[in-house]
Amino acid sequence: MKYYKDISQLPLFNYIQIQESNDLRYMIIGVDYFDLPVVKEKELSILLPAFESINNQVTDFMGINDNMLDVLRLERDIILLQIESIETDNNNLDTIIEIKKLELAQIKPQTKQSIEHCVIMIEDIMKIAIDTTKISVKKYLQYIQYITKKAV
Repeated sequence: MKYYKDISQLPLFNYIQIQESNDLRYMIIGVDYFDLPVVKEKELSILLPAFESINNQVTDFMGINDNMLDVLRLERDIILLQIESIETDNNNLDTIIEIKKLELAQIKPQTKQSIEHCVIMIEDIMKIAIDTTKISVKKYLQYIQYITKKAV
């Protein structure tokens, strides 16, 4: 299984999908967005650290505030609980997962709307069209940095 390991490779669309759904299958290179593959426990145990690495790269590239750190921690907890639930077939964890998802919904910004809004602003300011399925997370962040620095 080949998967994205770097923000310069990961398409923005995939990153948005992972942020919204906690579905690590979007980390797999060449995945069909309409027919996601079945992923086994072993593959999930590879994809989780890979996504943590992606988030660390975003953090290193852009910096992070306390709210975003809390969001990342909750997302990680949810994914780990989902893996444990699959591995142990423990249905009691589903309740804890739902509670964590509710907590996350209260503190997490609407990532898709925020990113889509930023994409529209970048397109308007730079007079370019952006395809979120093709632009990498890193290139998107570079555009944000460029516009932010130019505005100052």
